[in-house]
Amino acid sequence: MTTPQWFSVRDKNLLLQHGSTDLLALAQRRGALLHKLLNGTSIFEADLTRPLGRICHQDWFQIIENCQQQLKSPELPFLLGESMLHNPYISLCQALLTAPNLAQALRLLHCYRHQIFPGIYPQLLPQSDTLLVGVKAGFAKAPQQFINVAMFSLVQALVKQQFGNNDGLTLLFRSSEHNAAIHHQHHFGCKVLFSQPVDGIKIEKTLLLTSFKRHDAKRFAAARRSCAQLSRILPKQPSLAELIYRQQRQALPALLTAESMASQLELSNSAFRRQLTQEFISFNRLVDEVRQDRAQQLLQQRQCSNKELANLLGYSDEHNFRRAFKRWTGIIPSNFRDFFGLSTT
Repeated sequence: MTTPQWFSVRDKNLLLQHGSTDLLALAQRRGALLHKLLNGTSIFEADLTRPLGRICHQDWFQIIENCQQQLKSPELPFLLGESMLHNPYISLCQALLTAPNLAQALRLLHCYRHQIFPGIYPQLLPQSDTLLVGVKAGFAKAPQQFINVAMFSLVQALVKQQFGNNDGLTLLFRSSEHNAAIHHQHHFGCKVLFSQPVDGIKIEKTLLLTSFKRHDAKRFAAARRSCAQLSRILPKQPSLAELIYRQQRQALPALLTAESMASQLELSNSAFRRQLTQEFISFNRLVDEVRQDRAQQLLQQRQCSNKELANLLGYSDEHNFRRAFKRWTGIIPSNFRDFFGLSTT
């Protein structure tokens, strides 16, 4: 039997010691009961002490939901990111702390992200003086806001520890500003923007090659070797949603059908649709999301006419593209440029 080209929400490809035990400990210190935190999962208390104990995303999401239900505590994801960064059992985080600079740290985080955040995948969006790292969800029913905040918290804690502040970071959220916005501003300590075209981190390029204060060449090399060794146990695989997203992105301006995607994956049409149902994926919605993201990226990188954008995204004419863009964002492309300061005229 061949190894699947993607991982499922039920595959045990997360180590318990890589985030789950951190979150459980944080919740318990705030009064949550462990047996209630594990309710609805396949995890037993004895599993938590096993060095290579594993967990699937379905159980990970259930733990997050249980924490939120028991505690109603908005600071948990912020604290989780910092806790993971300083967890001595996470080789990747030890490598981040001892890396030569932020550029190297981000490369490692991108390469080995499956060891701590396999349910998300990045979009690298270089701009003139900043690097924008967008974050996409690998699962339809993930508590994505919680996971994004935890990951952003890890990165900003790393930057603050190395440079003494995180003034060169800006955090972006698709969601509109809500009641917890004050917690975002307080815990992150850097600029936070809501109602953005993407969830992500914007980093000033001047930070990327600035030497880290805590760089340690020997510890960095050792931690990086540990990451490579761990990848033999936890192979890097995309989620099915990420796999479809990347295939469609490469195919633009051509549009993949579910049948053509099934053929690429060497599945029958019925087997592929069954996989989509099990992962709660709408194929057409995912293809639409690829076109939306690509349109916004093109508008941020350069000025294109609606006709050019329509051709690049596989629309029959610019009117259909314009209608789709307004459905995505609520505004027309020219207003998008103005709203985000992207006009070049």
